[in-house]
Amino acid sequence: MIPARDNPFASHRVEALKYRFPGFSFSEVLDRLEQRNWRGAILGPHGAGKTTLLIEIHAALEQRLAGERLAHLWFVPRIKQQQLLDFRGLSETLKSTSVLLVDGIERLSWLTRLQLLGFMPPAIDRTGLFIRSIVATTHRRIGLPIAARCSTNQEVMRELLRELYPSAPESMIQRSQQLFQQCHGNLRDVFWGLFDEAGKSDAATIDL
Repeated sequence: MIPARDNPFASHRVEALKYRFPGFSFSEVLDRLEQRNWRGAILGPHGAGKTTLLIEIHAALEQRLAGERLAHLWFVPRIKQQQLLDFRGLSETLKSTSVLLVDGIERLSWLTRLQLLGFMPPAIDRTGLFIRSIVATTHRRIGLPIAARCSTNQEVMRELLRELYPSAPESMIQRSQQLFQQCHGNLRDVFWGLFDEAGKSDAATIDL
């Protein structure tokens, strides 16, 4: 058994991967968002790279805006109470000119989403927040113009697999193709499955 930290598919290695762009380029996404005053949705299924793309957009925004406007990245928590605390903090910190990048906007209640997107006035208790420039990851349309549609395919999966594990044996490559089908293209689940597979291997066979 190999230590989890040395596993080719350990979470810190998978999370360090850059987004691959089947059908469009990163510069196209940035240009599209800038033309819309940094307002748009990153649409796609689970495990298609939406969070990865949003993180890269945030990094590019911080450079492009160069301190002129605040670009804030918010990973929406699953716990409702923490969502409320975060939301109140954002209301106190962000300005109307800030750019808010939201990962997991669908975890918010429909009322909070409507307020955040500016389709309803802020709540009376002032926990409402309307940021004109907002980029959000989502699995379905939420009223924002679509900036990018994330998708996966086996070619992208193989490219990422080679980056994570250059000397992957043929048996693992075949297993990745099976997992891709079983997980309906969810690369996060594919790599989690491969993490288990690699963990069963002898440490001496892992050559990164």
